[in-house]
Amino acid sequence: MIISDRIGETSLLVEEILNTINRCKLNHIPKDILNLKLVLTEMKAKFESMTTNRSLKSINTQCTAAYLDYNNRYLSDLLAQTKTWKGNLRETQEEDLKVILSKINTLFEFLEIVPLVPEDDLFSLEKSHPRWEALQGITETFHSDKAKRVNEKYKKFMGQIATGQAFVSKGYEEVPGIKRYLMIGLGSIYYLLKKKKALRKTNLLYAEPRIEVAIHVCNLLETKMIRKLMKVVIKSSRYDKIVYIPRLVSEVLKPYQIIKSQEKLSLTPVQDYVMARILNTINLDLSSPIKTYNKIVIHIHGGGFISMSSASHQVYTNVWCNNLQIPIISIDYRLAPKNPYPAALDDVWQTWNWIIQYGETIGINPNQYVIVGDSAGGNLALALTYKIIISGLPPPNGLVLAYPALNLDKNSFSPSLLFSLDDLLIPYSFLKLCLEAYLPEGIDIKNPMISPINIEKEVLEKFPMTRIMIGTEDPLYDECFRFAEKLLNCGGDIKISQYAGAAHGGLNYSFKGGIRETRDMVAKASEWMKEMLEIV
Repeated sequence: MIISDRIGETSLLVEEILNTINRCKLNHIPKDILNLKLVLTEMKAKFESMTTNRSLKSINTQCTAAYLDYNNRYLSDLLAQTKTWKGNLRETQEEDLKVILSKINTLFEFLEIVPLVPEDDLFSLEKSHPRWEALQGITETFHSDKAKRVNEKYKKFMGQIATGQAFVSKGYEEVPGIKRYLMIGLGSIYYLLKKKKALRKTNLLYAEPRIEVAIHVCNLLETKMIRKLMKVVIKSSRYDKIVYIPRLVSEVLKPYQIIKSQEKLSLTPVQDYVMARILNTINLDLSSPIKTYNKIVIHIHGGGFISMSSASHQVYTNVWCNNLQIPIISIDYRLAPKNPYPAALDDVWQTWNWIIQYGETIGINPNQYVIVGDSAGGNLALALTYKIIISGLPPPNGLVLAYPALNLDKNSFSPSLLFSLDDLLIPYSFLKLCLEAYLPEGIDIKNPMISPINIEKEVLEKFPMTRIMIGTEDPLYDECFRFAEKLLNCGGDIKISQYAGAAHGGLNYSFKGGIRETRDMVAKASEWMKEMLEIV
């Protein structure tokens, strides 16, 4: 079917929904129905304008077709819902309406961008195109024989996470203060028994997310109770120490300049110092080291710039530490919205400078080092590497990026973003919330230290060995290949490992009782780091 016919078909589906709503005999019309009619009317008008001859010539047919597939699925679900509306809507019907309205609003936002994607965009080309053949030459695929089974495991696991998200949100909506934690506890019991209600509650949370609830939902792994439980199922490191690192150089957005002489790190909190966690396989005497390590890993955790810490990522950093037999320094950068950009980036920049200049005072003199980051941490890892290179300083021996956030422009579109409509970890509404929390108003979103997808050719030419891992069902999937292509075209040493059926956040699910296949991701990253650091 040609694209104009497909657009027309979708427009007719929207019209049928509007007619069905108008025929509904409701005693009371909820505000969400009025909002739904408004967005559907605007959507129909947009589809009609797209079918003019002039508009059809400029439409990206591949992206539009992928978009219509998703849109029609949700519109069909909505049509089925509207046919059940009569009298007074039940509570569950109003909740379903709120959830699908959120998704329709997202699809309408995409509709403004989808047709404008350039025809020569990587994801508008057939897989037989030379550009894709070049990328396939640097891509290794895992679990292709069990992609469906892996994806089902992710969905099941996300359903379990939804239970936790539901009881946290319940505690927040019910009562303030100390009573809130009682409600969270009671909510956990309630939703463990009623998992369908937990999923509904989570979808409602995503439909109208609030930043304070989002932060606490994302920080489930940070609670004392969960941390104690996690210690049972994750491997420990013999040495696990929190330290506080002084700021010795100019702020990250300013030209590089040393502004302070040597200052020792602290074992207790100091104002304006950066908190970090040092992991090692043997005890370190930080005051008078008897051994010096010349190879280290600098780790930057994920969490959407608003949540999590080095502790919640020890499920895999401990494994790496034990496998590599070298120190790992995991940075606890400041989080948004209290500390928006460039606070987090400045923290990793200051930590890197202290380690390189004065790490020998604690037995760490890194002649070779690797920077690792996942999700938001991948964004910061690339931004840090960019800053190091443009400052004329020694770049890392390698970069390991797990499902990195490469493009923070919410006015961009790529087909994999459609996965976020169903994603229970990073739904599109949460992605937007994270960006709004992290980025100050009026910021230049094209800045490479914000959106590394925009790193200039002359800087990419100086990039170290780079390895990326990504799941095929991850909303951030497409940008990983766009970035890899740019680096490849600059002569970079770049490889991608893609994991069939995997969604976002795989490394964090590698604990006993999590998703078994994600342990392959942990092992692959360890293999890459050994290669980069020449560890036999």
